[in-house]
Amino acid sequence: MSGAVLAGLRRLGIDAESVQAHARLGLSDEAQLRYSTESGRCFVTFNRADFLRLHAAFLRSAETHGGIVIGIQQSLGIGETIRRLERLARTLDGRDIANRVEFLSDWGDPGA
Repeated sequence: MSGAVLAGLRRLGIDAESVQAHARLGLSDEAQLRYSTESGRCFVTFNRADFLRLHAAFLRSAETHGGIVIGIQQSLGIGETIRRLERLARTLDGRDIANRVEFLSDWGDPGA
């Protein structure tokens, strides 16, 4: 997650962290997802293929995760990314998003 998106979410009071802030760059996708789950957070990624496979593997093994939000890199500006993540965060709590995959493309302005 970019620093600008992270800062924008925090200004809105949304609990957001980055992989970089916790020196977790280079760890496996599975380790990242497990860490976010243990931290009580969902995981936001642009890595659609790998995280959809990981989600399916968790479901097959009856493991739980904190949820996965998938965006399309560089398809949205910073402001729109923040608005969509805010809408998602204010709509779904941890229980609602656990073990689910949400696509950021589905969280645009419903009135637009």
